[in-house]
Amino acid sequence: MVLPTTYRQNLEAALDPHRQKGQIFKLTAPADEVGCIDFGSNNTLSLGGSSATREEFLRELARNPNFAIGTGGSRLLGGTTQYIDELERDLAHYYNAEDGLIFPSGYEGNVAIHATLPQTGDAIIHDAKIHASTRDGMRSSKAHMIRPFAHNDPQSLYDVLEEVKLLEPAIADGLNTVFVTIESIYSMDGDVAPVAEIVKEAKRALPKGNLIMILDEAHSHGIIGPNGSGLACHLGLEKEFAVRLHTYGKAVGAGGAIVLCDRLIKNYLVSYARNFMFTTAPAFTFFATIKAAATVMSGEEGNWRRKQLQSRVYHFYDLLFHHPQWEHVRRSGVLSIPTTEQVAKGASFLVPIIPVITRPGHSHKLEKWLRDRGLHTHGVRYPVVPMAKERVRVMMHVDNTEEQIEALVKSIMEWAEQYAPPLSPATIKLHL
Repeated sequence: MVLPTTYRQNLEAALDPHRQKGQIFKLTAPADEVGCIDFGSNNTLSLGGSSATREEFLRELARNPNFAIGTGGSRLLGGTTQYIDELERDLAHYYNAEDGLIFPSGYEGNVAIHATLPQTGDAIIHDAKIHASTRDGMRSSKAHMIRPFAHNDPQSLYDVLEEVKLLEPAIADGLNTVFVTIESIYSMDGDVAPVAEIVKEAKRALPKGNLIMILDEAHSHGIIGPNGSGLACHLGLEKEFAVRLHTYGKAVGAGGAIVLCDRLIKNYLVSYARNFMFTTAPAFTFFATIKAAATVMSGEEGNWRRKQLQSRVYHFYDLLFHHPQWEHVRRSGVLSIPTTEQVAKGASFLVPIIPVITRPGHSHKLEKWLRDRGLHTHGVRYPVVPMAKERVRVMMHVDNTEEQIEALVKSIMEWAEQYAPPLSPATIKLHL
């Protein structure tokens, strides 16, 4: 069918400004298909294509030789097998939770949580840099009030909660509930939430206990915590969160996600989360992949990979800090890497997300420069990040060799030196 002329023109007109600014999203192939080294995917433990995960997956198929290729209905209409029940139970126990509910993706899990759980009169208070999936869920919720607090700022959270209590007497009296939702590691900035402080301030502001904490562990799952169980387990704070979301499509290298909660919340999601209720259940192979990946992630292979990943990230920063032009480039403002501050402070855990922030209009130039040198990264521009904070997001992986990381640092610095002002004679003399 041919689109109506007016409608086609409207779509083209809406896309034109984004084309002119280089902000059109495009479908891209993985690094190996375009002959590049992967510094872009979320597969940080390099488990997605590993022989360990593949072999465990094949063993799982062999243990269940009569599995069905597809499914005939939603999880509510014959799509929940004993295998799925046992997997959800076992995974929940592994993360020290009462129960769990598997979703096709972390996005769907976040939408279900935030669209379904808040009731009329409740409030949702969220970190200002919360993920788009959470925002989409909140927009569909019954919450009477949705407010952000300053990114990773416990005092700001407390101040917002105090304001909410003034505006909503039922919340101040403990009659309605406040949902506080955060992420453990943020995907664009690569920074870790001060989880313990946030929990403390939320409880201080709501002494009547009408508080539900939600934690998205998408980017901490697999890379921190006992056997990769996430930041909450690492800190011993899993009981402070009524709901946690763990995804399997990032460091773990599989797909899907699990919402960790108690049985009451699970039953409520099953009965009211429309994107769960009216979706055909995934096939057996989807669940078998999760089980295989989780098995490898939580074993000795996973522990070895977590140590290797930390070594790879450290190597990147060590090379950067010792590069003879780093200080000059940093001070020139050509690019900045905010995560270097945490590294310089001696952080005990290094996040494999490295945001290389450029001047406006330059991130796509750096992305292309790196791609031309066989290094696959992703430029991220407005509206995903603020216009003045566009960046190339570098993701470190276990399979990245020291030589590849050295090539990455060398290429980034060569690009930056083109735009940095030349050193003055006085500065050169000072360096000598």
